[in-house]
Formats: sequence, C-alpha cells, structure tokens
Amino acid sequence: MTAGDYVDEYHSIFVPDFVPWKGTGMKLWGMGILYAPVLEYSNILHTSYGGKSWTDRKEFKDHLAYSFFPKRAKESDSGISDASPVRLDCSWAPLVGFPLPAFQTGFGGKGTPGLLRQMIQLISYWRAYLVYIQGKTVASVPEIVSRYLGVDCNGFVGNYLARKFPGLGVDPNNPEETYRNKARYGGVIRTSPKELQADDIIIFEGHIAIIDSVSSRASDHAMCRVSESRSARVKNGGPQTNELRIELTAGKFSVPGHKAVLDIVRIPGMGP
Repeated sequence: MTAGDYVDEYHSIFVPDFVPWKGTGMKLWGMGILYAPVLEYSNILHTSYGGKSWTDRKEFKDHLAYSFFPKRAKESDSGISDASPVRLDCSWAPLVGFPLPAFQTGFGGKGTPGLLRQMIQLISYWRAYLVYIQGKTVASVPEIVSRYLGVDCNGFVGNYLARKFPGLGVDPNNPEETYRNKARYGGVIRTSPKELQADDIIIFEGHIAIIDSVSSRASDHAMCRVSESRSARVKNGGPQTNELRIELTAGKFSVPGHKAVLDIVRIPGMGP
C-alpha cells in the first residue's frame, strides 16, 4: 500500500442505502449502495469548506451519539439493539460494535477510512429514518458527509503510518513536532533530494504530508507525488495526491505553493 492508495480509500467509500422493508414492522434495511466519499479537510479547530464550524459538527455528533441512536435502540421496530455499542441490522455489511468515542474521532478529523465508512453508515440510517419514517426533507448522504466529515493532515499521516508500519508508535493526534523529535533519535533526516523515498514524511510549518513516490531526483530538486490532507479553506481540499517539485536551496527544502518545510524525515521503525 502507498500513501496514494490510502487517499483513494477515503475517496472510495460506499455504504448501505437504507429503505423501508414493508412486512418487517417498517424496519429500515440496506437494500442498495450509496457512494459517499470523504473529500474534505476537517478538525476541531477549523470551519470546513462547506461552512460547518466545530460547534456545528459537534452538535450533530452529539445528536447522533447521545440522542438519536439511544432512543432508536429502545424502539422495537428500529432495527437497532444496544445503545452502545450501536448495532444496525441491514442486508449489507451490518455495523456492530461502534463505540461512543469513535464519534469524536470521526467528526474530529482523525478517522481512518474504515471508521469513517462505519460513521457514514450510521448517518445513512439516520437520514433514512428522518425521510422515510418521519417524512422530513434531508440533504443527501454525500452532501451531509461533505459538510460534517473530513480528515486533517495529522489524521491522514498518522493513520496511514500506523496501518503500514504496525508498532511504529504514532497516532492521528500526533502533532508535527512529534515526528521531528522521533527522527532525531534513531530516525533519518533527509539532506538531499537524491535521498528522498516513498513514505518520507514532509514536515511543514503547521502542516504534514507524506511522499507517495519519487519520479526523478537531482542535486537541487526531486519530482514527487505527495499525499496529504490540505486546507479546509479552499475548494478541493481534503485527502489528495499531487505531483510536486521539492527543491533544495542553501541547504533547505521547499515546496512551491506550500508552507515552509522544516524537515523531511523517517522515524524509527520505517527503515532507512
């Protein structure tokens, strides 16, 4: 798996499309499939490109976790049993064991593609209940996802590294400085574009990314595919992979169009 593959997992999320199954007490069953990719940048400090602040997202999160699902779990026709963990009975990929802390992870920009897929399945059920049972008009699942869910730069890099290098000792909450500190003690700090490799971690001032692949190297620059989750303030933010030129001038790396590069590193456990 490459960092670009991991980006693609956020872009390739499918969940059940819940509809009423008449003859079973109007339970909602997953009878189709919805495409609901995660394409946004999101964390608890930023307002998303879609205009939802953390206060907005937290309100929705708390509604799902502490109001909607516990209430539905008590109703005999709900298709849900046990408020925590939540269980949805459906015809495709039943969701079992979704713990309450995972709501915070999912809405806070730290979710893996797998966790967000489960989170979106819950949202799909919530929307179907409002539309088919309560007769309300609600935005589509992909629209809801684009407004409320996303992943931030640290979440993307931390989740990717934790998956590819088990036991590395990183997580999606690690700030950029964690990687610099780990690199200083038994890791690698790059000094030349000729040294750059896939999975090298680019530490910017207030941002972090990872090299997916290197197509060419020279003494003063390298052409690389770089995977990252970019700003919430621009259209086409979120998890993405782009061809970028990494330059070296007076002993310092830089990436045109990005913040200042502090270091490019590998941490212990990733190899040279």
